[in-house]
Amino acid sequence: MSAFSEWQVFVKPPNYLRSNSFGSELWIQMDDVDGFLIYDPSDSPNIRKIDKPKVILCTQTEVFPGISTIVTDSQQIAQYAAEYLLDRGFRHFAFCGFKGIPWSEKRFECFDRALEENGIATVHRFNSSIRKSSHCKTERIEIAEWLKKLPKPLCVFACNDDRAVYVLEACKIAGLSIPQEVAVLGVDNDELVCKLSSPPLSSIELNFDKIGFTAAQHLDELIQKTSQVRVIGFGPIEVVTRQSTDTLAIEDENIVNALIFIENNFRKPIQVSDVVRATCLSRRVLEIRFKKRLKKQSKMRSNGSEYN
Repeated sequence: MSAFSEWQVFVKPPNYLRSNSFGSELWIQMDDVDGFLIYDPSDSPNIRKIDKPKVILCTQTEVFPGISTIVTDSQQIAQYAAEYLLDRGFRHFAFCGFKGIPWSEKRFECFDRALEENGIATVHRFNSSIRKSSHCKTERIEIAEWLKKLPKPLCVFACNDDRAVYVLEACKIAGLSIPQEVAVLGVDNDELVCKLSSPPLSSIELNFDKIGFTAAQHLDELIQKTSQVRVIGFGPIEVVTRQSTDTLAIEDENIVNALIFIENNFRKPIQVSDVVRATCLSRRVLEIRFKKRLKKQSKMRSNGSEYN
């Protein structure tokens, strides 16, 4: 960035400190600014009229034509979710999201497609509008009734952490144990939300630090007229496992023991023989069961030195 140290950043005060006319006065006072980096604009029609470089992240409208926008990679996020939950042995899947919100719809579609490619024909879905979600108690009861009807053990991929917390609370209303009967996975890894939820929420961490720097750099390039308007995408880093998914949905006790051993020791130079000793099976039978139960090829190399 050419002039990062010279930037002056203006942050709007919270709503309770603003008068009704504050918004219109603000833009008159800001006529001499060089550019805008905006999160969830409440007055997007007015912002689009301003003839200044802009970079926008809007959670309700992903893309504004003619304006640089920040967009999450919903396909990669959904792929992370599908692979993570499949690896934990789940065969019953559900999605909880928001109706009419582009990124939520995309995450469901991509999640459904990723599971279909792995032989899962049905993904149960609960959708409602953001407006309806403001009636918290009613909706949580509806989600609870929905969850009770679904096959178990079940895993629910929620479109974000806030939605996932609703699912956790609905499980309590329905009397369903977490994660034994219902496992829940969110997106964003908002530590305040995830660690304070009950139980702590597993979540897909997104690369917010990188996108912040990238967005600021792109805005600087727009100001300097060295770049064109574009969509800036960012995706996941990893799945952070907490109690809400800390389970394996597999009925075969020996497979569960083997997977727990691998999970607890994967940073060590373990061998196939070590994994086998964690079970009551022979190496050959364990390999056959892995292929059958996990629907994937386990790699036991002939020298016995590695297990993947």
